Amino acid sequence: MGPRPRPGPSEQRARQREGAYACRDGTRQVGDRRRWWSGRAGVRHVHARRARRRARGEPPMKPNALLVVGGLALLGIGTLVVASAAMGTDDDDGDVKAVVRAYPSSAPVASRLVKLARTLGARPAWIANVIQFESRWNPQAVNQRVEAQAPGTGASGLVQFTTGTAAQLGTSLAKIRAMGMVEQFGLVERYFLLDRIPKPLATQADVFMAVFYPRAIGRGPDWLLGSDRGLEYVAKLQADNPGIKTPADYTRKALASARMG
Repeated sequence: MGPRPRPGPSEQRARQREGAYACRDGTRQVGDRRRWWSGRAGVRHVHARRARRRARGEPPMKPNALLVVGGLALLGIGTLVVASAAMGTDDDDGDVKAVVRAYPSSAPVASRLVKLARTLGARPAWIANVIQFESRWNPQAVNQRVEAQAPGTGASGLVQFTTGTAAQLGTSLAKIRAMGMVEQFGLVERYFLLDRIPKPLATQADVFMAVFYPRAIGRGPDWLLGSDRGLEYVAKLQADNPGIKTPADYTRKALASARMG
């Protein structure tokens, strides 16, 4: 099928009266003749309009001020968003490197640890320090004192999961002990996100207690751990964890092994 013949002047005038007109490139447009067209016809229209303004001695067309301001505003917002994202990425990278420098064994999960800290409103160093104290970053660590008394029940893993906590997370101590660092850190993430862990964790002491005894968060450094469950439980807790009677005791011992401030 060949190109459509260009309409003559009389036909063009008739179409113009009806609101339809033909462009010089052979396409048809419907509507107001003063509209700006796309493509080559639109470019020619702009050039012709500028030429008419020059012939009349009028100043050149100026862009709409509102459009310019709006465009600059959008550009500024986009720049801020990109800059903020870049800064956030730089901060995360710096924290990851700091954690790995302090605790080289954390390298496989350091980036996940930083993201977890952001979610909890805590510092990455605080979570790294509690793992250091509880297990020395050994996913197969076991509380030998309890294990000797009742085999298979000693707290295990990076944050020393107990039998009850393991069940709450849908697993068991035996399975936890068989996990590697990367897999087990998934349980650490799920543990910190449990509803029974208050958030945000605003201090290093809060993070320590989130792992050791979440009910102690907000009760002060000298609160007797386990006292909310009776003296018998207090005695058992102290027997399993010698030298730790209050949150302050735990914090002092944990900070002694910490490599990050």
